[in-house]
Amino acid sequence: MKERDLAIIFLWPLLILIAVFFLDLKISYFASLLLIFGIPSFYLSIKNKGKVKKVALFSIFVSIPIAIIVELIAFGEKAWSVPESIFPYRFFGFSPLENYIWQFLTVYFILIFYEHFCNMKFQPKISSRIKVMNYVLYSIALLAILIFIISPSLLNANYSYIWFGVIFLIIPTVSFLVKYPSFFLPFIKVQVFFFYIHMIFELVGLNLNHWVYTGSNFIGWFSLSGLRMPIEELFFVMIIGAFATCSYYELFTNKSLK
Repeated sequence: MKERDLAIIFLWPLLILIAVFFLDLKISYFASLLLIFGIPSFYLSIKNKGKVKKVALFSIFVSIPIAIIVELIAFGEKAWSVPESIFPYRFFGFSPLENYIWQFLTVYFILIFYEHFCNMKFQPKISSRIKVMNYVLYSIALLAILIFIISPSLLNANYSYIWFGVIFLIIPTVSFLVKYPSFFLPFIKVQVFFFYIHMIFELVGLNLNHWVYTGSNFIGWFSLSGLRMPIEELFFVMIIGAFATCSYYELFTNKSLK
């Protein structure tokens, strides 16, 4: 059954990619989110009804502050922009709702995939440590908002994408896996799959001009099929993004961890 499930959620995004590149399918940023992340997530949710509540709650908790922090940091050095949004309102005057939906769906899809295919010891109840995560992340997000309101120029930090990735992704992930190395194997299975998913989403988005990398403070560029993305995007989103997501999830929800 799980082999069939994997085949379905593997092939579906590939069909979207083929339709966009070879059949000239035109879809909006929002539609690409629903097609590439939403439908596979919904399929796995039907298969894991008892796990949806926990995964959804954690995804909401973590995605809101992370999305705010990332958006405001990106604004500081004009790292990227979204030319068109189907929604009339933009947060902070520039940040489209699609970016926040992406953050939630990315986290949710990764974790419902992890619970369905890789985690054999599901715990329906969330550890009280989640309060620590919420306190830290929401405090940082609130601070970022206050800086944006009072003196947005303070957000102009060079190579902020790298700083964010090191502080919020690399350090927590490495620290978690050093302390709990048994999670490495299931996490890497998730990571391999989501390298594939994120690459498809990125190529579709770049091809249809869903977003544009307007910043100059990137360490370099990666090109595929004539489409360019920053090295930071390749590394932090595609190569270690799922590792970091699963690490946060287990650290702050797993009641059995000591």
